[in-house]
Amino acid sequence: MVCRNDVLHTGSQTTALVPWPQTTEDMQNMRHIRSGLAAVLGLALCGAAMGQNTVAEVLEKGGRPISKADFLSVLPFSTTLKWPNKQGEEDVVLHPDGRISGKGYHYSSRSESPIEGRWQAEEDGKVCTPKTFTAWNRSTSLCWYGFVLGETLYQSNTNEPSSKVISTALPARPAAPPKP
Repeated sequence: MVCRNDVLHTGSQTTALVPWPQTTEDMQNMRHIRSGLAAVLGLALCGAAMGQNTVAEVLEKGGRPISKADFLSVLPFSTTLKWPNKQGEEDVVLHPDGRISGKGYHYSSRSESPIEGRWQAEEDGKVCTPKTFTAWNRSTSLCWYGFVLGETLYQSNTNEPSSKVISTALPARPAAPPKP
């Protein structure tokens, strides 16, 4: 994981932009899955510190890796990220064609920079999100693997069993509508 020039990120809000599902049940299930995957991606984009669990512990408890197909199913989506150094924020969009776009805002200089990049997802589930703040000539380049266990999503820099993971709760599922 590489974070340069004090441009680190933490996810403060994540919004998935997704195709409209066919049924109410589809809508609820996809909203739950996509919101959760978007939250993991928000954490991955930010380079948050690792927690106490390992990939092996997540998998031993019945967790499963987030596949490339799972990742692709959330695209396109946008997320708003605040930098942990409290010096700025950004709005980022990951597009289905592999582009990363958006803009960053630096508080003290009151300046904005376009964001450009190209994400890559590999068959083993590894996602890399290198991006550049073009007006500031600053870059970040982060890669991660995602895992899901019950109502918790995990992210790690590698898929090695001993790798540390960070976690976040899946968004609450909306109540199912009564069956007619």
